Amino acid sequence: MVDFLIALMALGFLAIVTARMPPMRPAEILHGAVRVTDGDTLELDGLRIRLQGIDAPELAQACNNDDVAYPCGLQARAALAQLVDGRPVSCESYGHDRYGRTLARCMAGTTELNRAMVKNGWALAYGDYDVQEAQARKARRGLWRGDFTPPEEWRRAHDRLDAAPHQPLSAFWDWLRDLGRLWIGNT
Repeated sequence: MVDFLIALMALGFLAIVTARMPPMRPAEILHGAVRVTDGDTLELDGLRIRLQGIDAPELAQACNNDDVAYPCGLQARAALAQLVDGRPVSCESYGHDRYGRTLARCMAGTTELNRAMVKNGWALAYGDYDVQEAQARKARRGLWRGDFTPPEEWRRAHDRLDAAPHQPLSAFWDWLRDLGRLWIGNT
C-alpha cells in the first residue's frame, strides 16, 4: 500500500511538473489575416486558434464595475481586435485542445497577443503569464477594475460545452498525446 501511495504521489508530481514545462517546439507556424471571434480565439482561413495559456470571458458574459453590469466578453473581444488592429498575425502552434482548436502563441507585429491580453486585464492567466496577471490585478486593469466570475466558472454555471476545467492532469495527457504524435510523425 505504501508503494502504491508513493507511486501515485510521484505520478502527481510528474503531472504538475509537466504541466508547467514550456512547450517543446512549435508544431507549425501559421501566418495571415485573422478574424477575432472572442477574447482568446482567432480564426485564420477557417482554422480556429485558441490563444494558449489564457482564458478570456465568454462573449455572452457580463461583469460588474461599481455594481453596474457591462459586457466584459464583448469588451475582451474588442481588446483583442484592437491588439490585432488588422495586421497579419503569426502563430506558433503547440497542438490542439480537446475541442480540436489549435493551441498557439500569436504575435501581431511585435505584440504577443496572449501576454498582452493578460497584461491588459482582459484575460486570466491559465498556466502562463502569472506575473502579467498579478500586474493587471494590482493596477485594476480590464476585468480587475470590478467584480467578475472567472470564465471557467461562468461556462460551468451556464452549461457551456467547453466548461471542462483546465487541470494539470489534463495538460499532462495533452502533452503525452502531442509527444506521441511527434514520435509517430518522426518514424
